[in-house]
Amino acid sequence: MRFAALFTILSSYGAVRTAAQATEDTGLDAWHLDYLYTLVTEQLDPIVSPNRQSSHMHRILGGSNFAAAYNFEELQASSCTTAAISVDHSSYWAPQLYWIVDSANPSTTGFLQLPSFNRFYYFLGRVTPSRNDPSVPVEPFPEGFRMLAGDPNQKSPNGIFVYECHRNPDLTGSLTGNNFNFNDPCKYGIKFDLTFPSCWNGVDLYKSDNSHVTYPTHSLRSGGCPATHPKRLPSILLEYTYHPDAYPTVTKGQNVAGRLAWANGDTTGYGLHADFLNGWDMDILRKALNDPGCVTINKSIEIQKCPVLAPYFNTAPAQACRPARGQLTEPYPQGDGKVVPKLPGCNPLWGASGPKPTCNPAVPGLDVSAFLSRDGPYTVPVADQVNNTLDPSKGWHKVACYQDTNNVQPLGGSSLTYSDAKMTPARCQESCAKNGYSYAGLSVRGAFQCTCSNGLNRQNSLAYSGCSSVCPGLSTATCGGQYNTDVYYQAPNWAGRDPKAYDLGCYTLPSTGGLIPAATYRFPSSSMTRDTCSKACVDQGAKWSGIQDGNCYCGTNFDMGAGYFVPNDFCSISCKGNTSETCGSYSPKYALNVFNLTNYAYKAPGTVNNGISGYRGCFADANQALPAYTFTDAKLTPEMCKSYCNQLGYSLAGTQAGNRCRCDNNFKGGQQLPDSQCGTACTGNASVTCGAAYNLQLYDSKATSYGAAEATAAHPPGWQGCYAATNINSYSAYTSYPTTQSVSACKSTCAGLGYPYMALWSNRCSCGTSLNTANRYADAFCNTKCKSSNEFCGGSQFLDVYAVGSVSSTKASVTSASSSTKPVSSTAATSSPSTKPVSSTPATSTTAASPSSTSYVSRGCVADGSTRALTGPTISGSDMTIAKCAAFAQTGRYRFFGLEVGYQCFTGSTLAYNTTSTNCKTTCYGDATKSTICGGAYALSLYEFA
Repeated sequence: MRFAALFTILSSYGAVRTAAQATEDTGLDAWHLDYLYTLVTEQLDPIVSPNRQSSHMHRILGGSNFAAAYNFEELQASSCTTAAISVDHSSYWAPQLYWIVDSANPSTTGFLQLPSFNRFYYFLGRVTPSRNDPSVPVEPFPEGFRMLAGDPNQKSPNGIFVYECHRNPDLTGSLTGNNFNFNDPCKYGIKFDLTFPSCWNGVDLYKSDNSHVTYPTHSLRSGGCPATHPKRLPSILLEYTYHPDAYPTVTKGQNVAGRLAWANGDTTGYGLHADFLNGWDMDILRKALNDPGCVTINKSIEIQKCPVLAPYFNTAPAQACRPARGQLTEPYPQGDGKVVPKLPGCNPLWGASGPKPTCNPAVPGLDVSAFLSRDGPYTVPVADQVNNTLDPSKGWHKVACYQDTNNVQPLGGSSLTYSDAKMTPARCQESCAKNGYSYAGLSVRGAFQCTCSNGLNRQNSLAYSGCSSVCPGLSTATCGGQYNTDVYYQAPNWAGRDPKAYDLGCYTLPSTGGLIPAATYRFPSSSMTRDTCSKACVDQGAKWSGIQDGNCYCGTNFDMGAGYFVPNDFCSISCKGNTSETCGSYSPKYALNVFNLTNYAYKAPGTVNNGISGYRGCFADANQALPAYTFTDAKLTPEMCKSYCNQLGYSLAGTQAGNRCRCDNNFKGGQQLPDSQCGTACTGNASVTCGAAYNLQLYDSKATSYGAAEATAAHPPGWQGCYAATNINSYSAYTSYPTTQSVSACKSTCAGLGYPYMALWSNRCSCGTSLNTANRYADAFCNTKCKSSNEFCGGSQFLDVYAVGSVSSTKASVTSASSSTKPVSSTAATSSPSTKPVSSTPATSTTAASPSSTSYVSRGCVADGSTRALTGPTISGSDMTIAKCAAFAQTGRYRFFGLEVGYQCFTGSTLAYNTTSTNCKTTCYGDATKSTICGGAYALSLYEFA
């Protein structure tokens, strides 16, 4: 009676569940078998404990040849199966569920073995969102395949199973949970749905850690498989519904919470697990998995509605099937509805905490000798194994197309990604190789993207038809897909920059760090080329050069930072000095063209600028580097510039713009530039360079062969330098214009007058009391020969200045009763006296001998005119006296001297005419008493040496 009642309950449940399930699982290919009967309940587990007693009781479904060990051939040869599809001889099992009869006294309680109604689903979904994409193969289980799901020691939810508490006959109002402790009697059964992994590694038929299988990437039952487990198998959902209410006299309508235990003693419900052994007819299963009536129909169907499997559907043999080896003998009677005093084996009740309890004394083992069998292989034959080994040969090799999984890209982690409007596989691969990556991935994420990485996340699922986007840069190639990545691989030993390449390509600049901050030298140029930059960097001892627009960078270490290489055409700025070359970029990315100088065919010169001594280099200049003194010369050379600057007392000299020389003692210029940036030929020697428009070549002026010391030595003693003629007023105390001119003659004149300095300006000799050091020039500017010697007497606009010192002739002492011996300062005077007409008849035309006497006498006032009565040298001065004029005349040993207009002195040995005048009324400028007369306008106060 009890069995009949139970059968009625289970049958009615199956009918209701089948009807409900047909509408619940639409949209996803699946087969469900609603007639899967229990074969045997016993302590065997051929997966975990082959040819041994298992640790706890299992409720086993499927092929009749179930044994203590598994091999495919034996199980597949079962004479029957409890599955209503007779070609499925597979084994399915889960732990037996027990009712704790006296939950208040767990140490003495008995345990009721609960019956179950069993079903399975084979979910055949593929890749989301097109979950039934036929391009994704769902393959049959391989021969000898075994797996398990769940963990008997689990004490928390693991997400692979769900419990339902059925409260109504039509299954409405059911409760769901991640464990079986419902506060409800669950009158119409307590069910679990457990999903097995469906992705296989293609190599192992079983691994003890179950790592040969895993779940799809998107959900438990649908979606692609990760690359680590590329073989997509049917996703088995195993369903047991246990019925406590089948034995009301024991369960008494009580809530199930706290009154259920799995066979291993687990009272939490989290220790649920299940096992599977493949026993299918392989040909029929393979055919069914490829039949359009069985798959790609976007809904779940009863398995017998698959045209391939329909002929094999029969419930009667399944119900009648019994285990070929019988049931393992237990110490207590076993069977649904039986109450046993202890859970079979050593399985005390075990709650949510603490280690599993042990048994003392130990529980005797069972005799499994009648159930022993051959344990089959654990791997597929080598020829049939999936080869996950990546090709180590040189070059890029296609790996696969991968899906993003949970927004994680397959080439994640330490990687770089950039967009490319001209994407091709080769462009992406080349960039990845330059950046030292062994994986290159092409995808579409709004724009075409290239991703480089040294690691492949093989947990991402394979996308069999998702990488079909045509490359924008090559219409015959594909570049991944929308959130699908075409992955290529090149072994790490082939990755990295080509060590033999000079042009490394286009390098994008990171926001911080990278090559520019690592540069040891840099400079700008308005005529930048790749060679300009690279040569300059070689000169600096650099290992790499980089260009962005007009800026060159050099460095010794390839400190890439977060920067990376992209396709070469990302660097699109034409070089200013060679438009056929590119020099970096500002858009779409800030980038440098980078070069490896170890492979550059250029050697740093042993000397610079033809080896000119004192050279310091080429420097940026905005006309302020050496501002103290500047001149231009149509025949400029570096030597001229150094010489001039040194003569002027400056330690630094600089050439600029080909014809300009600058001098100073302090350098105020900009950064040092390569010599190529000072390429303007010197106007005085085209074989060497003299800077550039805004750049200057710097020298130490002391490195000249003709500096201040040499210039001084090249002139007569006392030479003070060459000065601008504007300084003449400093030497105008007395000025003469002798018909013959020499350094010694001028010295003699000024010395005779008591002046310490003199200036020579062509035929002019000027005397002064102090040295004016302003407006000095190099001696080359004083290049006018003296009239009567090979010496130089200044230049067209320049003066040769001397310290008079002592002279070889003895200065005469000129005395007169009316002369003044007071030293005076002189000022040059070149103005003519009054233009009043005078008689031109000379008093005498006889030339007298030079006077030997230093005494003189007055000859009165004589008329003078434009034709002078005395034609010898003249001087003038604001401090003129009769004695000064006499002293001047004596230096030339002239017989006569005369004074006009108060400040002019004339000399001569003859008188051109001698006409008496009454106009000598002007007092001498140098006579403070205003008591002496120094002629007048065209009137000469005449004196003669005795």
